[in-house]
Parts: sequence; C-alpha cells; structure tokens
Amino acid sequence: MGRRVFLVTKVHFINFPLLFLLSFMGKVKTLKMWLPGFYPFKKKIELIQFDDYWNWEECMVMRADAVKVWEDILLNFPESKWNIHIKDSEINMVKKAKQDIQREFENMFFLMKIADHYKKSQSVYIIDSLYFSFIKSIIIKKEISLYSRFYCLSLINIMFDILLLNLCIYFIALKLIAQLIYGLVNRKDKKHNLQSIKYIWAGISPRELSVNKERNSFSWIIDDNFVHKEDVLFLLPRPDFQMKDFSEDEAKKAGLLTISYANLACFSTSRILLLSLLRILRTSIIFPKFNLIKLAKTGYALQIMKWLPVMECIQPKAYINSFSNLGCEDPAIIYFQKIGIKTIMWAYGTNSYLFTTANERCDFRSIIYCNILSSTFIAWNNHFKEFIDSHTQDNLETVFIGPLMCGDESVHGTSRDVIYKTIGVSSARHNKNLKYVAVFDAPPVSRVFKGFESVYPDSNSEEYNCAFIKDVFRLLTDFENICLLYKPKRSLTSGKFSYNNELGEMLERMSKSPRVKILDYNINPWVPIASADISINLPFESPFIAYLHYGKPALFHDPMDIVFHHRYQGVTDLITHNYEELKSKVNYWLFENERVHLDIISESKYKDFVGLDPLTRSSEKFRKYLACL
Repeated sequence: MGRRVFLVTKVHFINFPLLFLLSFMGKVKTLKMWLPGFYPFKKKIELIQFDDYWNWEECMVMRADAVKVWEDILLNFPESKWNIHIKDSEINMVKKAKQDIQREFENMFFLMKIADHYKKSQSVYIIDSLYFSFIKSIIIKKEISLYSRFYCLSLINIMFDILLLNLCIYFIALKLIAQLIYGLVNRKDKKHNLQSIKYIWAGISPRELSVNKERNSFSWIIDDNFVHKEDVLFLLPRPDFQMKDFSEDEAKKAGLLTISYANLACFSTSRILLLSLLRILRTSIIFPKFNLIKLAKTGYALQIMKWLPVMECIQPKAYINSFSNLGCEDPAIIYFQKIGIKTIMWAYGTNSYLFTTANERCDFRSIIYCNILSSTFIAWNNHFKEFIDSHTQDNLETVFIGPLMCGDESVHGTSRDVIYKTIGVSSARHNKNLKYVAVFDAPPVSRVFKGFESVYPDSNSEEYNCAFIKDVFRLLTDFENICLLYKPKRSLTSGKFSYNNELGEMLERMSKSPRVKILDYNINPWVPIASADISINLPFESPFIAYLHYGKPALFHDPMDIVFHHRYQGVTDLITHNYEELKSKVNYWLFENERVHLDIISESKYKDFVGLDPLTRSSEKFRKYLACL
C-alpha cells in the first residue's frame, strides 16, 4: 500500500495549518486553494489536475452523470427552511441555496470518483466540508455518500468552515457599512430623474467596457427608439487586463447612466442609508451562526441589503443580467421578483461547447445550467431553449428571440465597401469575384491564468486549435479567389490564452499575407457576420448560428475527426472532419450553390437553429420585448 491520500474541496487560511500538518502523513490534494501566497506550499498540498485521472470526454460524461444524481437529491431538499425577512417581506431563498449547493455537490461527486481511482493502491480519505455534511444529510440513496473519511478531522474541518463563513459575513457587513458611509458622503446629484429608470443592466463583462460602436460595447441595447439612454442604469464591473483604459467619463460623455456595485448607495437619501446601516448591524454583527442554513441565509440577506437604498429611489420594470452570471446569480434577484420586478438573463452565446468521440449515452447536461434564478431566460433559438429546459428549473420561462451579442447589429444595413474600409481591408483586395471567409477559433485558457482552482480538461487543446487554423489557412492555396477574415476569440497577446509555437509561426505568416485580415478580438462581433460570405468555426462556436440566422452558410470544422456524438444532429451536413471535406463544402457553398440563402432558411432540419424570424435583427426584437414589459 502507498502513502495515504487526503482529499479536500478547499484549502483556506483557517484550515491550512491542519492540512499542512496532515501533508506529513500523506498526500493532501484539493480542488481549490483559497489562500494568498499559497505557491511556496504547492509541493505539500497539491491542486488536483483532472487530466491526471481522465480525459476531456470522460470528464464531460461524469459532469452529465452528476446532474442525474443531483436531480435525485433535490427530491429531498428542505424547501421551507430558507425564509428570510427583508423589510416587511418574507422571501424563500431556496432557489439560491440550490444554485450554491449544486456546485459543491459536483465537487463532492468528483472527489468520490478520484477516491475510487486511488482505492486499489492507496488508502484514501475525503475530509468533509460544511457543504458536504449538509449534502449527505439530505441524500436519500445513502450509497452515494459512502466514502472513507477521518471523522475527527472532518469534524474539525467543518468547524473551521463555520468560522470562515462567519468571518466572511462580518467582512461583507463591514464592506456594506463602508459603502453606506461612502454613499452618505458622496450622494449623487439628483439632476438625473431616477424615476425614469426602467431597466437595471447587470452582468457586464470587462471586455464590454466600451461605448465605441466599432467594438464590443455594453451600450448596444440603447437605440433611442425602443430603449433610451435615460431608461437604463448600467452596473459596471472593474476593468480587467483587456480594457484597462476604460473610463466612466466616456460613458458620461455618451449620456449614459452608469455606476459601480460599490457605489450603489450613492443614489439614496441619508435617512434610507441610516436605516440600511441599522439593518446590517442587526443581521450580521450581533449573532454568529453555527449551521449552513443560518449562515447562508445571513449571507443572502446582506447581499440583498446592498440593493435596498437604491431600490427605495427607483422603480425599474426589469433587472437584466447576462450569461456571464450563470450559476452565480445575485441573491437579490429573488427579492426583485418578490417586489414585482421582472428578472431576465440573456444569452450572448448558444452552445455548450460539448461533443464526444466514443460515448453515445452522454446528454451533455451540466449542473451549472440547473436552477437559474432569473424568471426569464432569453435564448438564441429553439435548439438552445430545449437544452436549458432539459435541466431542473423552477418556474423558468425560456424565450428564444435570435442571436444577441454585445455589439451594434445595425452594421448589417451598411454596405460592404464601408465595412471593409472600417476594418482596414484595402479597396484593391475586394472585388466582385472575391469571396470572404470568416474564421472563428477557440484557444484553451493558459495554465497560468487558471489560478489555484481545478479546471476540467478542454477538448479545444492547443493542438486542436492549431490544426483548425492550419486547415483553414491551407484553403488559400486551393482557392485563389477567397480571402480570410480571422476573428480571434480572445486576445492574441494577453498571455491568457494558449497558442503553441507552430500556430504562433502560422499567425505570423497570416499577418503578412495580402489575403488574410486578422481582426481585433474585441471588434463589434456583428462585423465579421455582415462582411463575410461564409464562416468556418470550431465545434460548436456561436457565430455559426448567427450566420445561419442571416441566411449565410456556416461550417463546423473538426480537424482531428473527434466530433461524433453531440446535440447538433440537425446540421451534421455542415460539419467537416478533415481537410478534403472542408475544401469540398467551401467550394459547394461559395461557388456551386446559387440559392444559398433560400436553401439555408427553408431547410426544415435547420429550423431549430435558424430561428422563427431569419434575416431580422434580433437586437431590435429584444428591445421591443423590453419596451413591452
């Protein structure tokens, strides 16, 4: 027998001394290191690398299996114990509790699978967390939770988790108090009519921090027809490495009303702020909590309280957040629903990026899609709507409108000559005989940027992405009358995404080719769709659907012939598995088929992907939807 193996879901600064001492008795492995300055101790406490145990396909199948087990557990989930009191309202936070606990269950599920991996050769123990203890208490099929553990160590670790969560609650409370004091000192000038705000727009990604129509932009929803500038309060995140230069002054110059989460209190009155301060003190500081339900309820109450000052001053129709918040929505969404505000989550993509090579039984579901808090989910098409609805939901309305992205869709009304000039394609390069091919890749995230948290293996490896670009670049040798518009999914220079040396050299050659234009990764996402005749995408990237919606051909190219089982059976004729197939399909759709638009829009098997209203602007349809609330 080898050394003992101890598995734990999280290492934090409170349980670290215990686990560090334990590392001298055996291997300690964890899914997450929540500890500043952890790096010097990485040899004593190892971060679990899933690809040491399974490949990407096996992980995908297990994630889908975890959903099935979770659905069984939900049958015994305590529904009535999650009530909290906010002002004069009693709110049941059970949906948020399920959303939080389901992530911990997936961790528990994978730790049990890792424990099975070690059982034959080593003694393996799972050290319970507070969440694991709760999950085990509600499991009906007890065989699910039968795993070896050190009872005393688990009990100590649970107590440490309780201490940590209490400290987190105090920290959140102190942070809110600081924000309220800041709000008292820096209250906003009431020149803006706050009563005119109809929509709170949240879930903005840092890469959308721009008001420039030629780029990804959070202000795309404004058209001053159905949705006006004074209608929307934009909640802005902190700029990250992608948008360091963004300034709120840009938004103010554009006439937009923006605020950060930290400054929400600045819209309120002194009386309301003082009342909120008393509520926070009464909720958190006086009474420490000693079980998961009470700790979670207190945390939810505090996160809702940050909204109370501003909600006293505005009466919006809707709170709108994006796909970015999937699985980690603000608890205040449930409060908004209680007071009659519609809550909406809109999807800026339409796939789960999933396929398998050998496994036919995988349904490709993932626990992150379960228990969406928002009352309405806006999907691109019926295909993705059905995927969302296949997960456990609680009174979720799913509506499909069409492709939605953070950019100016009106570019589809602009002539190609103007677009080409805007993106820097010289007039000598475009003529009636040339065809433009848009290319969309999907590089893996670099290990450096994955942080101290275990990440599932990705089918889109460096080699896979390189093979994809290699095949597409090769098209230039077989077709003299095509040009490539390469739209990198992410920054080529940030270091966050991983490109191997071969692809780096290829991109260098592409940048020098007169028949290739490498677009800015943060360009208005509608520009490549409006300017190209066909798109070639890695499976299963969203631009494919946007092209079909506009009656343009699109292909999924699988350069290594590994895409066999997936949810895209209706478009298998648009999937290529080698270069020769890719070449043949490009030739057919660009040069042989004279009724391309009609074939795509009228083909019945494409209906679930194209949508109900092809060739229409989905952004405008979404604005009309909001205006009718």
